[in-house]
Amino acid sequence: MYEGVWDKPQAYRGQTGAQDNIIPTADIISGVTHFYPKNQLTKYLIDLRQYRPKCIQNFFNELNSFMEKEPLIQHLSETKNPEGMLHLMEVFEQIYLFRNGHWQFVQKYIMKNTAYPKATGGTPITSWIPNQIKAVLKAMKVLSEKMKNYTNWDKKKWKEKYDLKVKLLNKQLQIVSIEAFNPDEVFELNLKYNNRDF
Repeated sequence: MYEGVWDKPQAYRGQTGAQDNIIPTADIISGVTHFYPKNQLTKYLIDLRQYRPKCIQNFFNELNSFMEKEPLIQHLSETKNPEGMLHLMEVFEQIYLFRNGHWQFVQKYIMKNTAYPKATGGTPITSWIPNQIKAVLKAMKVLSEKMKNYTNWDKKKWKEKYDLKVKLLNKQLQIVSIEAFNPDEVFELNLKYNNRDF
Protein backbone atom coordinates (compact mmCIF):
# COMPACT_ATOMS: atom_id res chain seq x y z
CA MET A 1 0.00 0.00 0.00
CA TYR A 2 1.13 3.56 -0.76
CA GLU A 3 -1.01 6.15 0.96
CA GLY A 4 -2.69 8.49 -1.48
CA VAL A 5 -1.63 6.40 -4.48
CA TRP A 6 -3.91 3.32 -4.58
CA ASP A 7 -7.14 2.38 -2.85
CA LYS A 8 -6.21 -1.28 -2.57
CA PRO A 9 -2.97 -3.24 -2.14
CA GLN A 10 -0.87 -3.90 -5.24
CA ALA A 11 1.16 -7.07 -5.88
CA TYR A 12 4.20 -7.11 -8.15
CA ARG A 13 6.30 -9.92 -9.52
CA GLY A 14 9.82 -10.23 -8.13
CA GLN A 15 11.78 -9.95 -11.34
CA THR A 16 14.20 -7.31 -12.61
CA GLY A 17 13.13 -7.28 -16.26
CA ALA A 18 11.46 -3.89 -15.83
CA GLN A 19 14.67 -2.10 -14.95
CA ASP A 20 16.18 -1.95 -18.42
CA ASN A 21 14.78 0.41 -21.06
CA ILE A 22 17.49 0.07 -23.71
CA ILE A 23 16.71 -3.46 -24.92
CA PRO A 24 12.91 -2.95 -25.15
CA THR A 25 13.62 0.25 -27.11
CA ALA A 26 15.98 -1.63 -29.44
CA ASP A 27 13.40 -4.42 -29.87
CA ILE A 28 10.67 -1.92 -30.80
CA ILE A 29 12.76 0.23 -33.18
CA SER A 30 14.41 -2.72 -34.94
CA GLY A 31 11.13 -4.64 -35.24
CA VAL A 32 12.14 -7.64 -33.10
CA THR A 33 8.79 -7.21 -31.30
CA HIS A 34 7.06 -8.41 -34.49
CA PHE A 35 8.79 -11.76 -34.00
CA TYR A 36 7.99 -12.31 -30.32
CA PRO A 37 6.33 -15.73 -29.91
CA LYS A 38 2.64 -15.53 -29.03
CA ASN A 39 2.77 -17.17 -25.61
CA GLN A 40 2.55 -16.50 -21.87
CA LEU A 41 6.22 -15.53 -21.62
CA THR A 42 5.72 -12.77 -24.18
CA LYS A 43 2.58 -11.58 -22.37
CA TYR A 44 4.64 -11.39 -19.21
CA LEU A 45 7.42 -9.49 -20.98
CA ILE A 46 4.94 -6.88 -22.24
CA ASP A 47 3.29 -6.72 -18.80
CA LEU A 48 6.65 -5.72 -17.27
CA ARG A 49 6.37 -2.45 -19.20
CA GLN A 50 3.70 -1.40 -16.69
CA TYR A 51 6.35 -1.54 -13.95
CA ARG A 52 8.24 1.35 -15.47
CA PRO A 53 7.70 5.07 -14.83
CA LYS A 54 4.74 6.54 -16.75
CA CYS A 55 7.04 8.60 -18.99
CA ILE A 56 8.81 5.39 -20.12
CA GLN A 57 5.49 3.59 -20.62
CA ASN A 58 4.28 6.47 -22.78
CA PHE A 59 7.57 6.48 -24.70
CA PHE A 60 7.25 2.74 -25.48
CA ASN A 61 3.60 3.14 -26.53
CA GLU A 62 4.32 6.08 -28.84
CA LEU A 63 7.40 4.39 -30.29
CA ASN A 64 5.46 1.19 -30.85
CA SER A 65 2.61 3.06 -32.61
CA PHE A 66 5.09 4.85 -34.85
CA MET A 67 7.09 1.71 -35.76
CA GLU A 68 3.97 -0.38 -36.42
CA LYS A 69 2.92 1.95 -39.25
CA GLU A 70 5.94 0.82 -41.26
CA PRO A 71 8.22 -1.80 -39.70
CA LEU A 72 11.90 -1.14 -40.36
CA ILE A 73 12.54 -4.40 -42.25
CA GLN A 74 9.63 -3.60 -44.56
CA HIS A 75 10.76 0.01 -45.06
CA LEU A 76 14.37 -0.95 -45.87
CA SER A 77 13.22 -3.71 -48.20
CA GLU A 78 10.73 -1.52 -50.09
CA THR A 79 13.24 1.33 -50.47
CA LYS A 80 15.92 -1.18 -51.56
CA ASN A 81 18.42 0.04 -48.99
CA PRO A 82 21.17 -2.60 -48.65
CA GLU A 83 23.34 -0.42 -46.43
CA GLY A 84 20.43 0.13 -44.06
CA MET A 85 19.76 -3.62 -44.02
CA LEU A 86 23.39 -4.33 -43.13
CA HIS A 87 23.16 -1.86 -40.25
CA LEU A 88 19.88 -3.43 -39.10
CA MET A 89 21.50 -6.88 -39.15
CA GLU A 90 24.25 -5.45 -36.93
CA VAL A 91 21.58 -4.15 -34.53
CA PHE A 92 19.98 -7.63 -34.46
CA GLU A 93 23.43 -9.09 -33.73
CA GLN A 94 23.92 -6.73 -30.77
CA ILE A 95 20.48 -7.60 -29.38
CA TYR A 96 21.36 -11.29 -29.79
CA LEU A 97 24.70 -10.81 -28.00
CA PHE A 98 22.96 -9.09 -25.08
CA ARG A 99 20.30 -11.77 -24.76
CA ASN A 100 22.71 -14.67 -25.24
CA GLY A 101 25.14 -13.16 -22.72
CA HIS A 102 22.25 -12.86 -20.26
CA TRP A 103 21.30 -16.48 -20.97
CA GLN A 104 24.88 -17.57 -20.26
CA PHE A 105 24.92 -15.67 -16.96
CA VAL A 106 21.72 -17.51 -16.00
CA GLN A 107 23.33 -20.85 -16.88
CA LYS A 108 26.56 -20.15 -15.00
CA TYR A 109 25.33 -18.35 -11.90
CA ILE A 110 21.69 -19.28 -11.36
CA MET A 111 20.96 -22.69 -12.91
CA LYS A 112 24.23 -24.04 -11.51
CA ASN A 113 23.26 -23.01 -7.96
CA THR A 114 19.57 -23.82 -7.75
CA ALA A 115 17.17 -26.38 -9.14
CA TYR A 116 14.23 -24.07 -8.44
CA PRO A 117 12.64 -23.59 -11.89
CA LYS A 118 11.68 -19.95 -11.34
CA ALA A 119 14.92 -18.91 -9.60
CA THR A 120 14.78 -15.09 -9.41
CA GLY A 121 11.28 -14.31 -10.60
CA GLY A 122 7.92 -15.51 -11.77
CA THR A 123 8.89 -17.15 -15.06
CA PRO A 124 10.48 -20.50 -15.91
CA ILE A 125 14.21 -19.80 -15.96
CA THR A 126 15.00 -22.28 -18.73
CA SER A 127 12.59 -20.74 -21.23
CA TRP A 128 12.35 -17.02 -20.32
CA ILE A 129 15.44 -15.68 -22.13
CA PRO A 130 15.35 -18.30 -24.93
CA ASN A 131 11.87 -16.93 -25.72
CA GLN A 132 13.45 -13.59 -26.65
CA ILE A 133 16.53 -15.17 -28.29
CA LYS A 134 14.19 -17.05 -30.65
CA ALA A 135 12.52 -13.74 -31.58
CA VAL A 136 15.76 -12.05 -32.62
CA LEU A 137 16.89 -15.17 -34.50
CA LYS A 138 13.62 -15.12 -36.47
CA ALA A 139 14.10 -11.43 -37.24
CA MET A 140 17.63 -12.14 -38.50
CA LYS A 141 16.34 -14.95 -40.73
CA VAL A 142 13.63 -12.79 -42.31
CA LEU A 143 16.07 -9.94 -42.92
CA SER A 144 18.66 -12.31 -44.41
CA GLU A 145 16.08 -13.49 -46.96
CA LYS A 146 15.50 -9.89 -48.04
CA MET A 147 19.27 -9.37 -48.35
CA LYS A 148 20.06 -12.52 -50.33
CA ASN A 149 20.68 -10.71 -53.63
CA TYR A 150 23.02 -8.07 -52.22
CA THR A 151 26.63 -8.53 -53.31
CA ASN A 152 28.25 -6.53 -50.50
CA TRP A 153 27.14 -9.09 -47.90
CA ASP A 154 28.70 -12.51 -47.36
CA LYS A 155 25.56 -14.55 -46.86
CA LYS A 156 27.43 -17.87 -46.70
CA LYS A 157 29.64 -16.72 -43.82
CA TRP A 158 26.66 -15.12 -42.06
CA LYS A 159 24.57 -18.30 -42.46
CA GLU A 160 27.31 -20.48 -40.94
CA LYS A 161 27.37 -18.28 -37.83
CA TYR A 162 23.57 -18.07 -37.73
CA ASP A 163 23.14 -21.86 -38.01
CA LEU A 164 25.62 -22.26 -35.15
CA LYS A 165 23.53 -19.94 -32.93
CA VAL A 166 20.35 -21.87 -33.72
CA LYS A 167 22.03 -25.24 -33.18
CA LEU A 168 23.52 -24.12 -29.85
CA LEU A 169 20.18 -22.86 -28.52
CA ASN A 170 18.31 -25.97 -29.69
CA LYS A 171 20.84 -28.31 -28.05
CA GLN A 172 20.71 -26.29 -24.80
CA LEU A 173 16.91 -26.42 -24.79
CA GLN A 174 17.08 -30.18 -25.34
CA ILE A 175 19.23 -30.55 -22.23
CA VAL A 176 17.04 -28.33 -20.02
CA SER A 177 13.88 -30.15 -21.12
CA ILE A 178 15.00 -33.09 -18.95
CA GLU A 179 13.77 -32.68 -15.38
CA ALA A 180 17.11 -33.41 -13.70
CA PHE A 181 19.47 -31.81 -16.21
CA ASN A 182 23.10 -30.94 -15.60
CA PRO A 183 23.57 -27.13 -15.92
CA ASP A 184 27.30 -27.60 -16.61
CA GLU A 185 26.40 -29.42 -19.84
CA VAL A 186 24.32 -26.43 -20.94
CA PHE A 187 27.10 -23.93 -20.28
CA GLU A 188 29.84 -26.14 -21.77
CA LEU A 189 28.03 -26.10 -25.11
CA ASN A 190 28.85 -22.37 -25.34
CA LEU A 191 32.54 -23.29 -25.25
CA LYS A 192 32.11 -26.18 -27.67
CA TYR A 193 30.39 -23.91 -30.19
CA ASN A 194 32.83 -21.04 -29.47
CA ASN A 195 29.90 -18.80 -28.62
CA ARG A 196 30.65 -17.42 -25.17
CA ASP A 197 29.36 -13.85 -24.80
CA PHE A 198 30.73 -12.84 -21.41
